[in-house]
Amino acid sequence: MLKKLRRRFVLSALAAVSAVLAVLIFGINMWNYIVTIDRTDNTMLMFSQHDGQTPPDDRGKPFGGSPEMRYMMRYFTVNVSGDGTISSLNVDFVKSVTEEQAEEYARRILASGREKGSIGEYRFLVQSTGSGSSLVFLNISQEQSFMRTLLVVSCGVGLICLAAVGVLVAIFSKRVTEPFVRNIEQQKRFITDAGHELKTPITAISASADVLDMEIPGNEWVENIRRQSERLSGLVNELVMLSRLSEEQPFRECAEFSLSDTAWEIAEAFAMTAHAAGKTLEQDIDDNVSIVGDMGAFQKLTSILLDNALKYSDAGSTITLRLKRSGRHTELSVENKCTGIDSSELPHFFERFYRSDRSRSSPGSGLGLAAAKEIAEAHGGRISARTADGDCVIFKVTV
Repeated sequence: MLKKLRRRFVLSALAAVSAVLAVLIFGINMWNYIVTIDRTDNTMLMFSQHDGQTPPDDRGKPFGGSPEMRYMMRYFTVNVSGDGTISSLNVDFVKSVTEEQAEEYARRILASGREKGSIGEYRFLVQSTGSGSSLVFLNISQEQSFMRTLLVVSCGVGLICLAAVGVLVAIFSKRVTEPFVRNIEQQKRFITDAGHELKTPITAISASADVLDMEIPGNEWVENIRRQSERLSGLVNELVMLSRLSEEQPFRECAEFSLSDTAWEIAEAFAMTAHAAGKTLEQDIDDNVSIVGDMGAFQKLTSILLDNALKYSDAGSTITLRLKRSGRHTELSVENKCTGIDSSELPHFFERFYRSDRSRSSPGSGLGLAAAKEIAEAHGGRISARTADGDCVIFKVTV
C-alpha cells in the first residue's frame, strides 16, 4: 500500500509537470511560428509594393539595415496578366529556381485560389494589381530549419527536465509521505493492540455465557449474549486481518500452488451449505491452473466470495464458481442471481463497513469484500463487480 501511495504521488507530480512543460513548449514554438510567419509576410508585402525590389529607407539602405540585405534574402516574383498569362518574372535573387519552375509555382498557386501560404521551402503572397496579379515567393528554409531546431531542442530540454523532476520527486516522496505513513502505522498498531486487548474480555464474556447456559439452560438472553460475543469476536479478527493485509508484504512466504485444487476444495465445502439453504452451487473450474502466492489467502478469498453469494442470492437460485486461464492471467469469478441490484452501489462494495440497504438485515460486518480486495491487490491482481441487467452480480478476481 505504501509503495502504491508513493508511486501515485510520483506519477501525479510527473503528470502535473508534464502538462506545464507541454503547454510551455507549445506556447514557445507557436509564438515563434507566428512571429516568423508575420515577419516573412510583411517582407513579401513590401516586395510586392515595390515591384519585387527591396525597398530602401531615406538613407538608401534597405529596411534601414545593411546594403547586403537584399542579397541575403532569396526570393523571386511573378506577374500574371488578367488573362492568366505570365507578363514578367524576376529570378535574379534566387539560384535554385529557373524561370520555368517559377512559372509552374505561380500557376499552382493561382489554381489553388490561396492568397498566402507555404509551398515547399517558400512562403508566397498573392496581390491583385490593376492588370492582374503579383506573386512574391520568399525562401524561408533558414526559418524552417530554426523552427525545427527550436522544436527539437525545446522537447529535448523538456524531457530532460521531466526526468530530473521525476528523480527528485522519487527521492523526496518518502519524506513527503512520512506523515501519512506514520498515521497508517499508528492506525495498524492501534487496531492490532485493540484487537488483542478486546479478545480477553470477549473470551471472558463468552465463557461466562457458557456457565450461565449450564445454570439456566435455554435462556434466550444467555443465547443472545453468546451470539453477540461470537459476532464481536469475528469482527475483531477481521479488523486485525485487514490491518495485516495492508502491510507492505502481508504474505512472507509465497509459493506456487494449484488454484484448481483450492477452488474445488472450497466449493465442495460450500456445496453442502448451499444445498441446505435451498440453493445450487455449480463449478466450472479448469484443471491444472497454478499461481504463485499464499494458498491460505486464496482459500479465504474464495470463501468470502462464495459466502457473500450464499447470503445475498435469491432463494432457490444457482451460484456459479468459475476458474479460467486467460492468456497470462488467471480469472476467478463467482456469479449469483440477485434481482433488483442497483449498479450505482457496485463501486462501494469493496469499501470497509459498507452495507447496502438490502443487506443490513443479513448477518455480516461489511469487511469481507474489503478483505477480498486487499488479498487480490497484495498478489498484484484486481477485483471487480458488475451486474447483468440488474438480475445477477458477478465478482471477478484477475491475477
